[in-house]
This record gives sequence, C-alpha cells and structure tokens, in this order.
Amino acid sequence: MKLAVVSLGCPKNLTDTEIMLGKLLGEDGHELVQKENQAEVLLLNTCSFLEASRKESKDHIRKLAKQKKRGKCKYLLVAGCLPGREGEKLLDEFPEVDGIVSSQEIERISEALRIVQQGRDTRPAFVKAHARNFDEKAPRMKLTAPHTAYVKISEGCDHICSFCIIPKIRGRHQSRAIESIVAEVQNLALNMGTREVNLVAQDSTMYGQDLYGKPALDRLLIALAKIDSLRWIRIMYAYPHQVTDSLLATIASERKVCKYLDLPLQHASGTILVRMRRGGDRRYLERLVGRIRESIPGVSIRSTFMVGFPGEKEEHFQELLGFLREARLERVGFFAYSREEGSEGEGLPDQISEKEKQVRLQMAYQTQSEILEEIGQRMIGKEFEVLIDQATPHGAVGRSYMDAPEIDGSVWFKGNGVSPGDFVLGRIVGASGADLQAVLVT
Repeated sequence: MKLAVVSLGCPKNLTDTEIMLGKLLGEDGHELVQKENQAEVLLLNTCSFLEASRKESKDHIRKLAKQKKRGKCKYLLVAGCLPGREGEKLLDEFPEVDGIVSSQEIERISEALRIVQQGRDTRPAFVKAHARNFDEKAPRMKLTAPHTAYVKISEGCDHICSFCIIPKIRGRHQSRAIESIVAEVQNLALNMGTREVNLVAQDSTMYGQDLYGKPALDRLLIALAKIDSLRWIRIMYAYPHQVTDSLLATIASERKVCKYLDLPLQHASGTILVRMRRGGDRRYLERLVGRIRESIPGVSIRSTFMVGFPGEKEEHFQELLGFLREARLERVGFFAYSREEGSEGEGLPDQISEKEKQVRLQMAYQTQSEILEEIGQRMIGKEFEVLIDQATPHGAVGRSYMDAPEIDGSVWFKGNGVSPGDFVLGRIVGASGADLQAVLVT
C-alpha cells in the first residue's frame, strides 16, 4: 500500500519513526509517498511532552482525518507519545483513527496495520508501557540527510522531575548494549554514508547504569570512535548530576567526539530546582560549568531553561538571568512552564500567569541574545571545520562542532564547489545570532 508519514517532536521521536518505516517499507513492502493525498495509509508519530505539543498532535490528527475522508486514504494510524499518554481515550475522541501504537510498542506497527486491513471488529490499541526490545537488528529507514543520523542509546527515564510526565509515557530507563549501538553505527557509516552521529536518550549520562552497574557513556564513546569512516560523535540530553570526570576526559581526548555537550539545566535558583525535583543550586551549576570548561578546552555548552515554574518569584528569575550572564553558555533555549496533567507540578501552589510567563520568556531571550552577540564577535577571524548540509550553485550552509542539526546555528558560505557531507575548513568573517558567515579556506 502507499503510505505517507508525519513525524512530530524531538529527534528521539524521529528515530522511532525511522524504525516504524523500516518495518512497514523494508519488511512489509509498502511504498512511501510524499503527498498525503496519494496515500492509502497515513501514519502520524506524535509528541505530547507539553500542552502545546499535545495540541499540535491533535490538530494533525484532525487534519489527517479530513484527508482520509476526501483522499485515497483507507487507514489512519497514530503512534508515539500521545497514545502512551491518553491510551484508548484517543480512539473515543477520534473515531476516524483506525489504530494507536505508543512509543513503547512501535515494533507492533506492522501488526496494527494488518489488523485493520483484515477488518476486525476491534481497533488495535497497543499502549502498554513495558521494556522496549530494540537493537541493531531493527529495520530502519533514515529520514535525515545521508551524512548525519540520530542514534538512540537508551529509552525511558528514572528521574521524577515534577514538571515532566515522560517516565509515565516511555517507562523506566533502559540502556542498549554497547555492542548493539556500535553495530548500528557501523552499518550507518559503512552502508549509508553517515559521517556524523548524534546520540540521543532521555538521559544520556545515565547510559549503561542498568547494564554495567555504573554509567558507561565514556566506554561507548571510545568504542564508537574506532569506526573508521565516522567523523563526528555528538552527545545530546546529558543530565547534569551524572557528568563524570571520566566522561569529560573522554570528550576532551577522543578526536571524533565533538567538543559539545547538550546539558538541560532547567533553572539556576536552588529553591526552584528543589521544587522541580532536580536538586542543586546556582553555585553547584557554576562549578559544573567551570569544571566542564576546564576539562574540555573550547567546549560548546548547550542548555535549556524553564521560566514561570510554580513559585518562581522575581528574585528567582533574576537569579536565573544572573547565572546566564555569568556562565555565558554558547547555545541556549527557553520555554515557559506548561501545567501538565498527571505531573506533580500540576497541583503545586503559586502558579504563574501566562502573561507573566511570556514577559519572563522574552527577558530571558533578550539576555541570552546579548551574550550570543558577544560570542559571535569572538568567532570572527577563527577557522573551523564545517560539515556541509546543503549546497547550491551560489553557496552552501553547514555546521561547526558547536551546532547540532536543526537545533543550533549554521555556517554560511558564498560560492560553490562543495557538496552535502563534505568537511571543509572555513574562516569566520561575520556573525548574526547563532549563525556565522565564512569563507572557504580548504
């Protein structure tokens, strides 16, 4: 059958979509089409981390349901975090949906489609939260450019952050074996032309704790760095309290590991971090950032912060801004607290108004914008290795080690002669926000 797919949310979701397509196309022989109105099967992989993402997912269900009525579509399947969060209630709310498959059950997507094709009376609802059985043997159809890929190293999370419901949706933390991940990356590098892998998880620094008795991300990095045709290895979603000296030493010493660390900190006020069930305080985070910078010269630190958490007073918010000015992180994202149903934060007192959240959000972005402008100016005149993502007859755009794909900034070149997947040397001649302008050196 002809199938079209829509994938929402984070890179972790994208890897799930690639596995589902691997099963549906590679194993079952269905055909992928780009236009939804040509599809007999519509597959939507959803996100529901925040209320805004849940709304976006449901809006997409409505859109695809309309497409099902007026197009060639016979079956509409919904997968991912939203089925994991709402279960069979989703089928009641959207009678146009033929079956649902949660993030914990994506390996059963083929079974779900076969059931609805056979016209059975009940619509499949595969939503149990159990241990995922995923390894390097899982079929996969890559949706990213050939030279880059996301690789999921673990599933689930054991933390109990009061603003988050991910553990309820994706289950407990479960690491993949080092051998399984290495085999997958070897296949990507040798058979698909992948030069850059971005390691993703709910908590990447917890990787290996359940299998080896202690965190083993450093061991994994060393093993991956031995793959000859691989050039860059990037770490995403590192939880701050498990950043070990051994991990920092490995990032610093392994040439293929990008001097980049994605470290979601969420806040800098000790009072708010305790209410978030994260722990630590501004002094702890400043020492952590200092330790990372001392251990890894030239490191680029990326983080995300939440504003408007229940009980966040002006003094707490100002402490966050003070931390930003002190830490001067290279890449930062912000989002306003969302009161999530089923989370501990939903019932906390002293909720902040939406209007005040937006005011603080804009102030945070303005503060970081000033820091980013200063960082960009310091880049001018320096030379960086750049991975080309796109090329046209008039120019090219790529990324330095400081930039994860589709998340951070870009490096822009004028002229031609390069192709996607090339590594080039560029000299920075201008900066605008997180984006840099460069001239080709080699």
